[in-house]
Amino acid sequence: MNKGVVSISKRLATAAAGIFLFAIIAAAQVSATGEREKYFDNARQMTSRGDLKGAVSEYRKSIEAAGGEYPEAYNNLGMVLGMMGETKEAITAFRTALKQRQDTYAEAHYNLGIALSMEDDLTGAEKEFQTAARQKPGEFPEAYANLGITYARKGESERAITTFKIAIEQAEGFYPEAHYNLGIAFFNTGRFEEAIAEFKDSIAQSEDFPEAHYNLAVALTKVGRNEDAAEEFESYLKLAVDASDRDEVRTRITQLRKVSLR
Repeated sequence: MNKGVVSISKRLATAAAGIFLFAIIAAAQVSATGEREKYFDNARQMTSRGDLKGAVSEYRKSIEAAGGEYPEAYNNLGMVLGMMGETKEAITAFRTALKQRQDTYAEAHYNLGIALSMEDDLTGAEKEFQTAARQKPGEFPEAYANLGITYARKGESERAITTFKIAIEQAEGFYPEAHYNLGIAFFNTGRFEEAIAEFKDSIAQSEDFPEAHYNLAVALTKVGRNEDAAEEFESYLKLAVDASDRDEVRTRITQLRKVSLR
């Protein structure tokens, strides 16, 4: 059986890991002096080296040194716990950060949304992404991109399309993952030419995006452009060197070229 467009939720897991790392820099706006900051800075360095357990320990020390009131440390602790797969503990840390900042902390709302989405709490994730976007008006494309993914996972394709477009606009057009996910949303509503355009944009903005080549190929078959589809499947195989579906894709390429010759 032929495989369809790559699932939007498959891409979410990859995007989420990058999101945690993105926010860890934004959250670390504290003085580099004092005991709590010393532990905080140690934790950031350990995170960058991949020593996540050590980072957790240092963030906990920084919180203890601050007498328990350190929302930035709780936010970053939550991010590291999320990277370790300790999602429930991450959720607790993000909620503590929000409580300590009287709920005004866009990055923590955003990261809580990611953690909730990983737990398949889409309603909760939707609320957090919306709040994050409101607290950083016009400058939080990642929040809109993940809100769009949430809508797509809930089957609300039109809302997903609108939201992905906002993410792309806020990123001044350069957001390959958002273009890709917008392409999937268009595909799922039967708007194949628009899907093709978005997949092409994602490819133009990212040199290493095999899923985009694959999905572009699938969309091209929907409009009868079989030779172009075969070429995109070949591009997919060049980039996805360890793809488990190599034989299946090679068979599809052969079939598409036979059809093109008729």
